Amino acid sequence: YYIDKPGMAWLVGNNDPYVAVLKQLFELDQQMFPDADVVVLFDVSLDDWKLYLKSRGRKWDNNPGFDESFLLLKKHVDDATLAHCQKYNIPIIHFKNEYGDIDVQVDKLIKLLLHSI
Repeated sequence: YYIDKPGMAWLVGNNDPYVAVLKQLFELDQQMFPDADVVVLFDVSLDDWKLYLKSRGRKWDNNPGFDESFLLLKKHVDDATLAHCQKYNIPIIHFKNEYGDIDVQVDKLIKLLLHSI
């Protein structure tokens, strides 16, 4: 859904010889993946994302343009997720994930899932 979108060349460029293979893989995934009962879209703010990266020792969050790339990537992933769910009539749940105690986040997600049933 987003491999050839603007700002995604860092993942794989349009001239990369693997683009055709990745698109074939996407088509195969569409046929082979089981139907989902629900999809959870994790909404994470840029500030929280940076905290996650820092806590995991990720270094590329300091690269110039990271903020802009994060927002663009998030939009493409969100759009792809929504398009997939709409195409296959899969319910989608938006979960606002926040940096902090993992048990608190898990409890919030469980409550959200139970409420959506």
